[in-house]
Amino acid sequence: MTFMIEIPGAFLLLCWKSKVRRIGAWLQILLQILIIFTGNYNFFNVLTILLCLACFDESAKQEEEEKKKIRSVNYELHLCFAFMAWMFTNMFEIKNLPAAAPLAVDAGHHEIQSVSAGGRDDVPQQQSNEWTISLSWTKEYCESMIETTIPVVICYMLLYMLSFLPEILALPNKRRKWKSIFHLLVCFVCIGLSSVPFMNISPGLRDVDNWSMLPSQMFVKPWNYIQAFHFSNGYGLFRRMTGVGGSKGSMSTTMMTNHQSNSINSDGSTATSCRPTTTRKGWGGLEPSVVERPEVIFKGKFLRTGTYRELNFRWKPGDVTKGPKQVAPYQPRLDWQMWFAALGSYQHNPWLIHLIHKLLQGCGPVVELLDEPLLAKGDEKLVSIESLLYHYDFSSNLSIAKNISNECDDINQKDEPSHSADESWWIRSDPIREYVPKLVRDDPSLLQYLKAYGYATNTCLSLSDKCNLLQPGSNSMKLCRMVAAIRNVMA
Repeated sequence: MTFMIEIPGAFLLLCWKSKVRRIGAWLQILLQILIIFTGNYNFFNVLTILLCLACFDESAKQEEEEKKKIRSVNYELHLCFAFMAWMFTNMFEIKNLPAAAPLAVDAGHHEIQSVSAGGRDDVPQQQSNEWTISLSWTKEYCESMIETTIPVVICYMLLYMLSFLPEILALPNKRRKWKSIFHLLVCFVCIGLSSVPFMNISPGLRDVDNWSMLPSQMFVKPWNYIQAFHFSNGYGLFRRMTGVGGSKGSMSTTMMTNHQSNSINSDGSTATSCRPTTTRKGWGGLEPSVVERPEVIFKGKFLRTGTYRELNFRWKPGDVTKGPKQVAPYQPRLDWQMWFAALGSYQHNPWLIHLIHKLLQGCGPVVELLDEPLLAKGDEKLVSIESLLYHYDFSSNLSIAKNISNECDDINQKDEPSHSADESWWIRSDPIREYVPKLVRDDPSLLQYLKAYGYATNTCLSLSDKCNLLQPGSNSMKLCRMVAAIRNVMA
């Protein structure tokens, strides 16, 4: 459903017919509501819903004119249905799974065998009542679709806006005419500038000889001038935030999997043997997962014990036995920023060095952002902090993951190491690299680094303290105190 709404459903939003746009908007709103109930994307889904509301904006005059039109067939709805149905048949492939072969036990070799009639022509292969649906598009086909569709959509949007120009020039009111021309020019430039990052999606779109991207190429120089203000960003933020998996052997945890081998029995039937072997497995017993995510882990050395241990955050992955929590629509900004920081380096995230400095200082408001009660109470103090980069993936120990394991995994479940289904939520790699060199409290070079970036090194103010510095009785103070109260409740 996600593929259907995000790919073909998005094109409905660009239709010149208002009713088709509304259908596309309702599909997007439905998807965002489902994501809100099943994910932690915070206010991003609300922002998407707000953007969709523009599709419902129509003047009373247009509504009245549409009601006067007599249509024997509501062709707009039929057109939407036909388009979505055609895209579904083009994108997906539905197959009937063959029936599972009966099992036989080979007592001599201590193996469980799946016996099929593969070697006999007189027994037809039976089909089960189970069906599977899979994406039929290949990577090469997706690339060709992207290189064809994006230039067409960009040109369509720019030409569609220019089509309003004759209507605007015909307006009798000069003030309204120039106001409309200004609005049209702003929209035209904004869409042109926003289209520039789309050239990085596919190598073919970046080709200077590609005349189909000429409208976007015209805005490259202006886009470079305003890039410092982050007017528009490259496509693929969440694609970069996940999908770091695939490095074979990167995970330190190895699970038991099973190797299938075929042999011919004396009666001519085929026997499939399931022998356990050790290899690296990801979510659901599959190959290393494409949803692996990078995480920065802090390890602190404590003054009282002189030993290192990991520092726990409230929301982000850390302890592999700690499962993810439903937190939306609350925005745990620090945990989110730690995720973004893991995608780059500390040189591009100097705030992270400031965070480590405040933790080493024992600054109460900062320490309370972590899940470290003893540190927050002042019973423990940090001497130094190490920062390491890891890759995290969902553990295949979870019961939900085992439900999608293959037949041999179910058969040889008794051969796997015994552990609770809820023992761990995550598996993580060995340290990928050192993210930040070890930092020590009151290190002169650390203080010099922070001063170079304009950070105060001798202050420790809570949000409530910062609110008191604002003008008494002002709206800013009221809003600040309201945010502080919400944060205290969520903490």
